[in-house]
This record gives sequence, structure tokens and C-alpha cells, in this order.
Amino acid sequence: MPDILSPETLNYLNSLPREENPLLKEMEEYARENYIPILDKNSATLLEILVATSKAKTVLEIGTAIGYSTIRIASVLPDEGKVYTIEKSTDMIPLAEQNFETSGFSKKIVLLKGDAIRKLLNLNVSFDLIFLDADKQDYMRLLEFSLPLLKKGGLYITDNLLWQGYTSSLEEPPAKYARSTVQIREFNNIFFNLKSLRTSLIPIGDGLGIGIKLTEIGEDNMSGLQFCYKNFNAITAGRLEEAKDIYSLLELALESNLEKDFVSLCFDAKYMIGLGSSIAKAEENPEITGYGTMRDDLNKTILKFLQCLKEILSEADEDIQLYFINKYLQQNDESDEMEDLLRLVNDFAEFKIILNDIKRA
Repeated sequence: MPDILSPETLNYLNSLPREENPLLKEMEEYARENYIPILDKNSATLLEILVATSKAKTVLEIGTAIGYSTIRIASVLPDEGKVYTIEKSTDMIPLAEQNFETSGFSKKIVLLKGDAIRKLLNLNVSFDLIFLDADKQDYMRLLEFSLPLLKKGGLYITDNLLWQGYTSSLEEPPAKYARSTVQIREFNNIFFNLKSLRTSLIPIGDGLGIGIKLTEIGEDNMSGLQFCYKNFNAITAGRLEEAKDIYSLLELALESNLEKDFVSLCFDAKYMIGLGSSIAKAEENPEITGYGTMRDDLNKTILKFLQCLKEILSEADEDIQLYFINKYLQQNDESDEMEDLLRLVNDFAEFKIILNDIKRA
């Protein structure tokens, strides 16, 4: 494995005297024995310094694990400070909670349990500092969803950007690191070219990326769907008949990286309504040709619409799936319930207009 820093330098850094917290030493040993990745000790010290010198009062951590870096962040926050930390692993959460209680900093810590994207979508807190240290395959989306929550002048810090030296190595990484190496390289290309951040990479630990936010909250390059979700009620007021269901499907699409399917639903719905109108005119006027072709196009688009709907619903829990299936998918042409599906199609078509308006704006 290629070296990030020479072994001699690393040994020297680790030999420097420092005050040791018994709990942190115990957590480091536990992580080592149980192969749980936690923040490198030297990187954690730098993180503490950055939190303290930036005078951060609200910190967001994405990826808690056993709570090692969470406790180190909390230890340097002011008394009224809070660190919000997100963890989805049901194995890690009890360990983290126990460590928080033992640390004496539990009042400064807010543990958000569950999928990070869902939590980020529904967070209405602005942060002075964000620390990203989660699954590497999710780094891009987590950056996209978390950066809009960072205040201007705030720090965005992310770990593992040198990925054990593989991101900078000219050699092929081992098979088990091949995909993650590509993902981190792609993330680095984005992170270090963002116009909203001034960034640097510190070759400490596994490579610590640091960026200072240059833009105000609300000026970030948020996707149209993200913007719609964050401002759903204001944007859609009085424009949708099945607003609650559209909102649920939009949330599912954003959580599951199925934004393209949601946009496709909007496009297909608008196209279906246009085809339906053209077919209706053709039925009233025998001189209009191409009626059969339009019928075929409509049937294909309906099937495509339903397939995208099923794709998004495949990521939902069973109760939500049953709700949508019973309301929209288990119907026939003679059923009064067909009106439900038509209303949903009309709402998606209207949402296409909303997205067009946002894009133009």
C-alpha cells in the first residue's frame, strides 16, 4: 500500500506528548479491536482546533459510528453549543449513545437515527461547521444535500480524501478498494472545484478536506427537485389535487437517488395530457390523420409512467407501497377510482410546469 506520509513522520507525530482522555483511549482501542473505522487521532485533534477557533455553535456530523469524533467535537463546543450527528447503523447507535452518556457531553449532542439523506432533507437548522465522514459511495449526494445548510463563512470538513493513498497512486488499488477509490477521486474533483467553497486538502490521517463557505444560505446550486421539496407548500399551494402523495413520492425519489425517475414522471404526464388532447380532437375531426400512431404513443407513455412510479415505490416501506397500489395501480378503465390516477397524472404534469418555471428563474 502506498504511503501518504513516511512511517518515520507518522511515528514522530504519534510520539508527541498530549493529554489523553481515558474514554477516548478506550474508544480507540475498541475501534481497533473490532475493525470499526474512526477518525485518525491527529485528524481528530485538528478537527477540535477548527471547531474551537471557528467559534462554532452548531455543528453537523454525518456518520457517527461509535461517537468518537462526536465527543471530540462536543468537548470544545461552548455550553450552549450543539452537535447534530446522523447514524443509520442499528449496531452503532447503542454504542454511541452509551459513549455519549459516559463522556458527560450528552446535553450537547443530538443523535439523528436513520438515513442521512432523509434527515438532511428535513433539517431546518443552519450550521457553522459540517463534518462528513460516512459511506464513501454516498459522499457526492451527502455533500449536495448538506452544503445548503452551511452558513456563509462556515467550514465544511470531510475525511478520507486520500483514501489510504490510493486516490493519488498511479498503481491499481486492490480490488476491494477499486470502486471506492474511483468514487473518492470523483468527489475530490467536485469538492475542490466548487465555486461556493474555498478548499484545501491537509495530508493528515487519511486526508482531510477543508472548505470555507463563500455563499449565503439560499444561494447554493440546489437541484430543482430539492428546492421544490424544501419549499413544497409555498410552491404548490392550490396547484395540486394530490399534493400529499406527490410530496411523498418526491421525498422517496430524493432519498433513493431516483430523481431522474421523478422527472420522467413529470415529463410523461405532460406528454400524456398533450396526446390525450390531440386524440380527443382527432376523434371529433375525421380529417385529422395519425390517430392510430398517437394512440400507440399514449399507451407506451402510460406504461412508462407506471413503470417509473413502481420504481420509486420499490424503495418505500410496505405500508406506503400498499397505499399507492390500492389507490392508483389496482384499477380498471370502468372504475370510478380511475379518477384518482388521472388526478395524479394531472398533478405530475403541473409539477413539470413548476420545474420549468424554477429552471427559467
